[in-house]
Amino acid sequence: MRDFLYELKKDADESDSRTLGLITAAIAFIGMFMCVVNICTHSWVMVAITGGLSLWCIVVFLIFKRSGELFVVSIGTLSAVGVMMMYFVVTGGVDGFSIVWLLLVPPIGIYCFKIFYGGAFSILLGILTAIYLWTPLHELGYDYSDTYLLRFPIVYFFDTVTSIYINYRLWLSRKKQRELLEMSERANNTKGDFLANMSHEIRTPMNAIVGMCELILRESDISPAVREYCFNIQNSGRSLLSIINDILDFSKIESGKMELVPDEFNIASTLNDVINMAVTRKEDKDIELIVRADPDIPIGLVGDEIRIRQVIINLVTNAVKFTEKGCVVIKVTQTKHDYGINLSVSVSDTGIGISPENLEKLFNSFQQVDTKKNRAVEGTGLGLAISKRLIKSMGGFINVSSVYGSGSEFRFVIPLKVSDSRPFISIKEADKIHAAGYIDLSKFENKRVAQEYKTLIGELGEGLRTDIELLDSADDLKAAVASKKYTHLFAAKDEYLANEDFFKEQSRDKKVVVVQDRQGAIDIPSHMQCIYKPFYSLSVASVLNNESILTNLNERRDSSIRFVAPKARILVVDDNIINLKVAVGLMRPYHMQVLTADSGQAAISMLRSKDFHLVFMDHMMPEMDGVEATKAIRAMEGEYYKKLPIIALTANAVNGARDMFISSGFNDFMPKPIEMSSLDRMLKTWLPKELIKAPSGEMRYPGGDRRKPRTPNAQPEKKEGLISEETGIFYTGGDREAYNDILGVYVRKSPEKLEQIRSLFENKDWKNYVIEVHALKSSSLTIGSKQLSELAKELELAGKGGNYRLIEEKNDALLEMYSKVAAEGAERLGIEPDPKDTASSEKTASPAESALAENVPELPAISSEKLSEMIKRIYAACDSFDGDEISAACKETAEYSFNGKSLKPLFDPVCADAEDFEYDSAREKTEKLAAELGITEV
Repeated sequence: MRDFLYELKKDADESDSRTLGLITAAIAFIGMFMCVVNICTHSWVMVAITGGLSLWCIVVFLIFKRSGELFVVSIGTLSAVGVMMMYFVVTGGVDGFSIVWLLLVPPIGIYCFKIFYGGAFSILLGILTAIYLWTPLHELGYDYSDTYLLRFPIVYFFDTVTSIYINYRLWLSRKKQRELLEMSERANNTKGDFLANMSHEIRTPMNAIVGMCELILRESDISPAVREYCFNIQNSGRSLLSIINDILDFSKIESGKMELVPDEFNIASTLNDVINMAVTRKEDKDIELIVRADPDIPIGLVGDEIRIRQVIINLVTNAVKFTEKGCVVIKVTQTKHDYGINLSVSVSDTGIGISPENLEKLFNSFQQVDTKKNRAVEGTGLGLAISKRLIKSMGGFINVSSVYGSGSEFRFVIPLKVSDSRPFISIKEADKIHAAGYIDLSKFENKRVAQEYKTLIGELGEGLRTDIELLDSADDLKAAVASKKYTHLFAAKDEYLANEDFFKEQSRDKKVVVVQDRQGAIDIPSHMQCIYKPFYSLSVASVLNNESILTNLNERRDSSIRFVAPKARILVVDDNIINLKVAVGLMRPYHMQVLTADSGQAAISMLRSKDFHLVFMDHMMPEMDGVEATKAIRAMEGEYYKKLPIIALTANAVNGARDMFISSGFNDFMPKPIEMSSLDRMLKTWLPKELIKAPSGEMRYPGGDRRKPRTPNAQPEKKEGLISEETGIFYTGGDREAYNDILGVYVRKSPEKLEQIRSLFENKDWKNYVIEVHALKSSSLTIGSKQLSELAKELELAGKGGNYRLIEEKNDALLEMYSKVAAEGAERLGIEPDPKDTASSEKTASPAESALAENVPELPAISSEKLSEMIKRIYAACDSFDGDEISAACKETAEYSFNGKSLKPLFDPVCADAEDFEYDSAREKTEKLAAELGITEV
């Protein structure tokens, strides 16, 4: 009973305080109105009672507004009503009717003030009424009849009981609703946890499978059969990931948590990604992929490009999947409006089509139509359902038309804002261009293909505002060439081969371009040009503008890299050794210095050197997970740790993961398995711009068809002592300058690292010893010392396996070899292994005093104002971790003298710190120099 009353009180305390406040105010208003009426009728006793009631309710309301206590407003209002009702009972009103108003108290009071307050009040009022009517007290007031005296308390009692019962049932209903809502919330949380775990548990091994396949496909010495098997495994893995992504996306949409992230994008990039996918999916099917894109679409659009691309890829994938012959046509157009444009995308095909009865259930979840006929077609049936909901969330619509057995057309329209109204494709000197395209349209069995090519050529001429005409026979082509001066000739592969001599002759004074499929491609003479299908406005414009074009879109996606960063140092943190190998392998074409750590604690230790430019941090790791490690890094002293870019590398790709990582101190989020396009984007976004450079020819990863074996082009390595310069230059992207810079850092840090390894060994701190030796393994290989790298690797594995005896036996050999490698590197570069010790060994004078001890009259003098500006420049570069700017400022300052003395010895140590990425130290030294030189206005 006690618990029941407690629940009733809790329910009453959860009442809407705003509603109760309004009820109190309403009663006060009614009381004032009655007071005015009674004044007019000269009922002075009623004036006093109604006026007192109004004042009381106003006081209660003001106290409630100040305190917000439900107890105050409930008791105060009910007591006022109770006094009024008892007055009605005593006076009776006109013919004793006022007592009837009591019957309204239980239903209204219990509903508004709940059972605990309203019910208790109604019962108390009933008891007081019964006492008054059933005792001689009734003789003091109105003279009620015996029927009233006997029956009214009974009627009031049943009225109260009925009201309590009805509200009790309402309370039970509300209680059950709350329980159901809590169960639903728990179920949603459980589902979310399950999806997160499923995502992590499936993506983690899939990262290894897809990643290792990528690394195998890059090898040159595997058989064609193994290469084909590996390619199929990788494609199957990506198909499984596509299904997982569909399930996760559907879950986000169902829960209303799908997040749209509008950003500026170029439709050209979206189309290229869609075409890449379509070409891969088409494989050897006899399908023509035709793209009709309006060149006048603005170059800068604002929307969620990832979701737009996802919808288009969904539609194109279905079209290719259900089409065996004919064509798949992608049409992208626009209509202009005040707010921007409506982007219209349609995907039509000559496939199997959809029956009228199946059109209605086409966008249902987990629904594939005509399943018997399409038994061999993979998929979850979620793609179109997801696409429809995504388009709706973007403020657009999607529809479909189909003729069963002839094909289908899906079309969606979405509103987009415009950030740059310039057309995304334009032709330079369009009036000087006269082009002809030769395609024998009679070779296509499906008339739709021929019609689409006719339409495409017509749209190209109109959209690009230049002269392009279609010729469909060799005789027409030769006659046109004889009568008109063309600047460009486009020919399909078969048409080119049938008239090869003619095209070779025409290529002497015209640009001849062969259009062909990626599979079965032929070699084209060097003075001609080749573009791969689809033949559409962007590739045509590149040729007409005489711009370099990427002839194989799959090479760009899978095999070729857009930049290298040989000076960049990357740290990859993951507790899974296979994931580390995959990450390092995928990053190798960028020629970066990639080091790894197998725990959050190891990552923190390695970052104390402050020489990493970017960190990829796994989320779920034992002992210290990625979130905890990142928070610990951000809490470390120094601006370096606050600004260091840290990317979450995780298999947890469920909704809200990105926000969670960003709020935990990460800069960005990249899901596993690692896709090369995502990796490329992350590196380009977060690496310092000065470290990124275009790849030279020898840096480029071998392109071409990744299903075909490659010919190795490695050259025998020259033996050059403990350091192989060729190996080091290879690992730094073929850039000798970058190699020398990295070797210089290696040499300058060697005394400090030697002492650190020696100290850890003597203290038997094996955990940190393994971390330092692991770092030595990677850095030694980067500078070309394979022998030292192998020895460090041996001791690292020994430490991880608990074989400390082997470490004790070989540690001296490691330190000795490390010293020799550092000495050899210093000799090659002509530098001292430890300039910091040299600079600090002179204890007799401060750096400024030592530098100014010698007179250097041949150097031009610098004014204190200009020196102050140079020091300010160094401060700003230190704060932004711009090593190149610090070095440039120091070298420029070193060309001057101050007060007749050289500044070079002063600023060389600052420059050395910058080259070692010790920005905090560089700033401290500069501040000290400014004080010693008397430069105060900085």
